[in-house]
Amino acid sequence: MMSNQLFHTPIKNSAAQIRLVCFAYAGGSSTLFMPWLKYLPEHIELVLCQLPGRGVRLCDAPYDQMEPLVRDLTQALQIHSDKPLVFFGHSLGAKIAYELCCALREKTLPLPVNVIASASAAPFHARRRSPIHDLPHAEFIAALGKLNGTPAAALNNPELMELYLPALRADFKVVETYLNTSREVLNTRLTLMGGVLDETISPAELADWNKLFTETTAIRWFQGDHFFINSKSFAVLQHVNKVLNDELLLLQNRPVFRALAHHY
Repeated sequence: MMSNQLFHTPIKNSAAQIRLVCFAYAGGSSTLFMPWLKYLPEHIELVLCQLPGRGVRLCDAPYDQMEPLVRDLTQALQIHSDKPLVFFGHSLGAKIAYELCCALREKTLPLPVNVIASASAAPFHARRRSPIHDLPHAEFIAALGKLNGTPAAALNNPELMELYLPALRADFKVVETYLNTSREVLNTRLTLMGGVLDETISPAELADWNKLFTETTAIRWFQGDHFFINSKSFAVLQHVNKVLNDELLLLQNRPVFRALAHHY
């Protein structure tokens, strides 16, 4: 797998002071975050995780295990680590972000200054739902429909589903076979987001992310189910922008940053 293809910067921003690195939910693609470009603060550069098997990488074999995915992400991220990072991950994306942080720490590489974990149970909670990744074709399609994350137009298009099924099955295998009980605590800030109508995880399972970070947070709730990132996208982005602006203020208050700014 070409690790240098795993991250994509839609618009280069040499003046950016923070990079926002986004990870989508199972079956999602980097295009989920493209509309954010219009509304992000000018000091932010958007970097998207673009997994194989979808979008412009449709013909590439998808990952179906967390370990090789995170290994390659760790290598690919290094060229983006010359500026402070903020991770945003929704559902499976949040767990990928956490595992990536653990891998970065193991290699003594910089951690993101903030991890935004959205619509995800803490990594040490086993999934309560039965696995679907290995169901027969028709049953798998039906199960996807019940989750409300795949548009009905796509589910009802056999040709389109044939193209995306490998990536969908692979993503669900990743999330359904993943469990991290090490409870490694990360020395960085955490932001939590959840949907009040999300039946896939409990508030307690979401809140348990606080056990994995030194700087804990209250949950910011949104009206919506597990995919409130789609139905309440503007409200989600408003909150993300607040986090990013808060991080910039913290960064600007660092003595080293102030000294450099005065020098230039």
